[in-house]
Amino acid sequence: MKVKETLLWILDKNGRDKARFDKEETQKNIDFVHSLGLKCDSVGWCRLDLSDKNADTILSKIDLFCKASGWSARGVYDRTYEDFESGYYVLTPSALKEDAIGELREYESENGEKIPSFDIRAYRDPAPGPKNRGDIVLVPERFRDFCLKNNVTGVTFLWARDVGKYSAEQYFQLFCNNRIPYVAVEKSSYQGDRASIEALGGYLPRIDDIFQSVQQVVLTDCYIEKYLHDCDVSNAFIPRSFSMNGRNSFLIRKELAKKLLKERVLPVNSLKPAFTAKEAPGGYDVRKTYASPHPTAEVLTAGISGYEKLKAAGRKARTVTEKEALSVLRKAKKERRGDFGKPLPASASVDAAYRLLLPYYLVADGGYLSDEYRLLPYGEAVKATVSFFSALDTEELLDSRPDGVVFAVCPDGDTVLLLKNGKVVRFSHEAPEVVEERQSLPQFIVDAIYE
Repeated sequence: MKVKETLLWILDKNGRDKARFDKEETQKNIDFVHSLGLKCDSVGWCRLDLSDKNADTILSKIDLFCKASGWSARGVYDRTYEDFESGYYVLTPSALKEDAIGELREYESENGEKIPSFDIRAYRDPAPGPKNRGDIVLVPERFRDFCLKNNVTGVTFLWARDVGKYSAEQYFQLFCNNRIPYVAVEKSSYQGDRASIEALGGYLPRIDDIFQSVQQVVLTDCYIEKYLHDCDVSNAFIPRSFSMNGRNSFLIRKELAKKLLKERVLPVNSLKPAFTAKEAPGGYDVRKTYASPHPTAEVLTAGISGYEKLKAAGRKARTVTEKEALSVLRKAKKERRGDFGKPLPASASVDAAYRLLLPYYLVADGGYLSDEYRLLPYGEAVKATVSFFSALDTEELLDSRPDGVVFAVCPDGDTVLLLKNGKVVRFSHEAPEVVEERQSLPQFIVDAIYE
């Protein structure tokens, strides 16, 4: 098992009001980060991968700077685990996009409690995977269909009412009958708790020595083996409180998880091996879970009726014209000029495979469409295409090669391709598979800018 430790940190001048912006102090903070060979945001927040060979030196320099300059450091410590085997996988939803969320709703439950839910505009979040907002977890209809076909028991699905204008894959709110009674999680606070910090080990004790405040410690949840169920799907629900982040976790047995991935029911990044142990690790806090309320039979029946009516009626597909997309791109460039490159000359020509992209290059030859998508300059895109398909030649698990060119990238390492059929796909860096798809380049440009 590989341990990954990350530190999100910032410096403050001692005695100053943190709510008051001071341009000179902020610049000094940024300059210090840059002197370490690191990058930061506009006020000085910096993310340090503690596996970096220079991590010890960087921490020492932070310590010396604070002692010499009358400053202090604070931050958030994050620990995850990689490269390990587990008998269970955790469903890892992505946050549902804000503009996909509609009216909030409450439904009757079997025990009389109200169940929170909401309408959605499914077409506004085209990535076909599990989604969440707070404690509410949604799964795509392909997951529900798979469970029904394969007789997966213990799960219940409530249709998320789709009030969107265009056709899209439908979603269902997920419930589970198999409750995991206890889960080991991080404590609500480690301030002054040196014993727990020492028990967790790693870089945390040293950070605690140097930093005035470790504001939060984020740990991977640990599932204690004696509390796990011998079933396909189980659930651990801990409501959010003032001092505790909520949990609504779903564990899926390894055999079922592998089948879900193999049959492309869920994208590879939506299932992660669950961290399990015989006992809770030192420094963790064992929390009791709660039985989440389930919708009544009447509520479920009404939901399925609405779902079937919508499917039978059908809706038109969303279309975005090139003219609309170029208008959105020009507006984004005007508002965020520093995020985009200069346009290609009007006389420029591109390879035939990039013909559809030329109108966009004539607005900006590369740039940040959003925090999630970077449009590559034409020359860089050509080189990235060669590198991408060269790397793909070594993949043994790929069913078929995408037929297209690379033109954008994501911060997590995913690659975006324009296919010969005009569609745009996001290709995962974790496994050779498509995790998002848009029907056209104009649609992708608009979606990416409004991400």
